[in-house]
Amino acid sequence: MLDDIAAIFVIYTAVIFFIAFRAYTKTHDHADYLLANRNLPGWLAALSAGASDMSGWLLLGLPGLAYVAHQEAFWIALGLGCGTYFNWRLIAPRLHTQSIRHSDSLTLPSYFAKCYPDCGRLMRISSALMILTFYVIYLSAGMVAAAKLFVAVFEMTYVSALLISAAVVISYTMLGGFKAVVNTDALQALLMICALIAACFMISATINYDSHSAPTLFEQDANLGIVAIVSALAWGLGYPGQPHILARFMATRDAVQICRASKIAIGWTLACLTSAVLVGMLAGIHPSLSQYPGDAEKIFIVASQWLFHPVVAGIVTAAVLAAIMSTADSQLIIAASALYYDLSPERSRAQSRRVWLINIRLVTLALGCVSALFAFGPNSSVLGLVAYAWAGFGASFAPAIVLSLWSPRIPGIAIFLGMVVGCV
Repeated sequence: MLDDIAAIFVIYTAVIFFIAFRAYTKTHDHADYLLANRNLPGWLAALSAGASDMSGWLLLGLPGLAYVAHQEAFWIALGLGCGTYFNWRLIAPRLHTQSIRHSDSLTLPSYFAKCYPDCGRLMRISSALMILTFYVIYLSAGMVAAAKLFVAVFEMTYVSALLISAAVVISYTMLGGFKAVVNTDALQALLMICALIAACFMISATINYDSHSAPTLFEQDANLGIVAIVSALAWGLGYPGQPHILARFMATRDAVQICRASKIAIGWTLACLTSAVLVGMLAGIHPSLSQYPGDAEKIFIVASQWLFHPVVAGIVTAAVLAAIMSTADSQLIIAASALYYDLSPERSRAQSRRVWLINIRLVTLALGCVSALFAFGPNSSVLGLVAYAWAGFGASFAPAIVLSLWSPRIPGIAIFLGMVVGCV
């Protein structure tokens, strides 16, 4: 079985690097590397945004939470579904238009700087530093998720698993830039949704349902309080502040493509969230899976190994790696742009295209290595790390984005102070 899964992983990784190499040959300047020259078709923007949004926690953290705390997982999924809907319907079209209007901004810090020229340098530097801070944490969550995957599947040591997974993600992101990221993310999005739906049906089909099955789905956490419910729903409030998602809005070709993308993105997200929660909940009443003694965040992997043919299990497990990669690569490219493009814009723009691309790739490599160092704790919770970084971005940037789109006359210093308070 391990040989079959290993073969699937090798094939999958080869496909990813092929896509990255194709993107490398088509990346000629900073606009290509940072935002794919603003030429994404709607379907590509939608799938890549969904995949970069959900990450490894969709197949590890959320099913694991649903396995041990059913209702909390349901409310988180509901909050995220609502957040996705409003983000695509309200934020996406306005941000796409405004980012072009404000001197063709390629990054979120440059957008803020040009939106509020009265304190543009302050806005650029502070927002870039916030992006770096929270993405190091967010990236480490992806590294932890990938390492847990390799440990569970191949029974290797955590450190070895971490080094292998980090090397793969850093290499292809550094090679192809944003074009490689969005193209690989689209493939990964399709793998993720197929794996979740297949696992959901397989677990459901192998349960012996009786009169006691339904009540046990919610009896563990029937007393979930109103504060916990509101906190779970509040995940959706963070969407307007996530730079790796907002970058897709800015990179989409035109308003027509944004409209098409919104329908695909919302449908994909709702299907994935529903399936992920059901996988965890159904595993909790499955005769073979309900007594699993290990890490609950590995329940999706364990279920695929127990219930699927080895080849199918390999594809499903590759989907977990896809989920992890699809967010880690997006975060890595945004963090690298914040460090190199936004913190030293004058020096960056003065360089030749060739030198600029070499330097940004070296920055990408360095940031990936730093994030891997933060992931060396094998007991780290994927969902816990993601929650911290998600809340940080949501509190720092979401109010600022909303106000910049609907109340642009507010002084820049007020927006800056709001970002600082949210960050703290």
